[in-house]
Amino acid sequence: MTIRVGLLDSGVGEALNTAVLEQKSFQLSESGDVVSATSIGDVTGHGTLIAQLILSTTPEIKLLSARVFSEQGTSTPATVAAGLDWLIEAGVGLACMSFGLHADRPVLEQSCRRASRAGVILVAAAPARGDPVYPAAYDNVIAVTGDARCEPGEFSHLQSERAKFGACAYPADVTAGVPGSSGASLAAAYAVREAAAFLSSHPDAQSADFVRHLTSLCRYHGAERRTG
Repeated sequence: MTIRVGLLDSGVGEALNTAVLEQKSFQLSESGDVVSATSIGDVTGHGTLIAQLILSTTPEIKLLSARVFSEQGTSTPATVAAGLDWLIEAGVGLACMSFGLHADRPVLEQSCRRASRAGVILVAAAPARGDPVYPAAYDNVIAVTGDARCEPGEFSHLQSERAKFGACAYPADVTAGVPGSSGASLAAAYAVREAAAFLSSHPDAQSADFVRHLTSLCRYHGAERRTG
């Protein structure tokens, strides 16, 4: 069966077009409204890197790409919310948000709640340090951060204030070298890749089911201890 995965990021490069069902871009107009358009391509390269990682092990995955970032790598809660609402309507079962916004706005929180009610598993990146970011800080979002202990495909059960899980923070067999190509954004992508594989064999699974599954896979439990 096809696993429909929503990717909210900078877009997806044309080399991956065969794995992409649909692409749209979302941006703020001069009046402050969010406008959408059909879009092809990636404005920063980050989304393509994330997509490559997600697609690397489960051939049943098909992506729906919501481009919510500008060429400068910026976005807004309203833009992300509009992209997520589109993905909900498109019937994705899983959404990858490999980023974190510092602004907490009701429009984004409400969109995440709509997604959860629709049965969408939400995964977002969270930094290991610093202030909370959104949507990872919402209680219905699975927050993932980079963990230096983890190799590609390994996970840690952190249960910290910032992140429920940790994962590898660098790419395995895909090309690195774009801004944001290490850290929490890649860790979130590893979790999404695992979630897609889980959904391929458990198509009716909910977010809580995946949390239990991922917890059972974790090699490490508890916070990473840093020295120096």
